[in-house]
Amino acid sequence: METNCPLCRRAIPGTHQQWCECGRVMDPGCFDAHDSWCAVHGEDRWVGAVEL
Repeated sequence: METNCPLCRRAIPGTHQQWCECGRVMDPGCFDAHDSWCAVHGEDRWVGAVEL
């Protein structure tokens, strides 16, 4: 199943999707950038909470 990354908006095929604990599915490159503001475990989690 293909979906769009919430950060870069590119289409991601099912084989390249990265799932985070917060429930977001994203591009592998964006997954690394998302780590610091993840609403579940990030240092700047308030940013992730606002983005949801």
